[in-house]
Amino acid sequence: MEQQNTALGFLNINSDVETMSSRDIARITGKRHDHVVRDIKVMCEQMEWGLPKFEDTYINQQNGQEYCQYNLPFYECMTLITGYDVKRRAAIIQRWHDLESGKSQPMIKQEDHPSPHQLLELHMDASLKAITFAREFGLDGNQAMLAADRMVKKRLDFSPLEEMGHPALIAPVKAPLYTVTELGKLSDPVFSAVNMNLHLHDHGLQVRVGDQWTPTDKGKPFCEMLDVGKHHGDGPPVKQLKWYASVLPTLTKPWRRYVTPKPAEKTPAPEPKPTPPAVAEDQPDTVKPAITRQKGSKRSYDRMRGRYGLPDHFSIYELADELELQKGYIEDVLQKNRIIKWKPMKRSGKFILTDTGWHYGQMWDPSAKQFRDKGKQLMSTPCQPVFGYDILKFFMKG
Repeated sequence: MEQQNTALGFLNINSDVETMSSRDIARITGKRHDHVVRDIKVMCEQMEWGLPKFEDTYINQQNGQEYCQYNLPFYECMTLITGYDVKRRAAIIQRWHDLESGKSQPMIKQEDHPSPHQLLELHMDASLKAITFAREFGLDGNQAMLAADRMVKKRLDFSPLEEMGHPALIAPVKAPLYTVTELGKLSDPVFSAVNMNLHLHDHGLQVRVGDQWTPTDKGKPFCEMLDVGKHHGDGPPVKQLKWYASVLPTLTKPWRRYVTPKPAEKTPAPEPKPTPPAVAEDQPDTVKPAITRQKGSKRSYDRMRGRYGLPDHFSIYELADELELQKGYIEDVLQKNRIIKWKPMKRSGKFILTDTGWHYGQMWDPSAKQFRDKGKQLMSTPCQPVFGYDILKFFMKG
């Protein structure tokens, strides 16, 4: 129920005529408001009075929605209650007497539209809140200002920058930005993307927050957090940290190799084995059986590398490429640590995440371009395990 008024009766600011609202009539007489509205419509029809001239609106304080009410002057109000019983007529007459004698003060009905000054204050307040909102999402400086301006313009049709005569802001630094992959190629020695991220972390320029690298206060002058125009499935937009080349001279710590590659070992091919029976979820991981690939197969190594394009996740092939390790070694380490396990299927099989593995990665379905949850879809769709940066701890120097 809407919040009740402290005084009954209205005085319109554009007229000296006192009126009583249909809501007040309903409250005084104990009738339902929709019944009072019905009685007013019948009265106006029979008396041939124009109903719209009494029409008004009010805001329900609980849900913020707008509803219809009617404001009746004294004569129309008396005409309406003539058909009511004696007690209800007496209550309405007593209220009008109180208003006229000054015992009750009429409530002033405010204008429906704020003044230009009030409107400007509302827009300025919304703009400041939009800037705070943008900064909470990692934007800063001119980027936060531009993002806030776009938000307010889209929602309120008001542009703070246009009002101040600055529709466009000039970037504080006019220099190209580089991804960590590109930055690694500019460094000496050359770094892979993984090693460059860890090198920046070692210098206190960025930290890992969830699945994303975030700049520290020390690193903010050398980078920008940009929206790459993609989304995590149906989730939030993907943000990417890019760096100015001016960060390279600050990387003064000695270079070290962050992962230890295992040298290639030639092992004899295992003899073909029959497909093992399916195993329960809680049983130990089985070893992946040998899969013979014909020459020219579409599932070649080159076609498997970098195929997903996920900025914060690595496939097994991408891990092998980034860490300069053999794919088989990657699989052995992940199986040894019970991160993945081999699930046989009708013709061959595939790796899926164990219960522990879900803490380090997800199952990505490239055909649907979305992540899959645990369940039967893991085996009925072409999904494969992908991993976040936390998986690197299994390959760090011990």
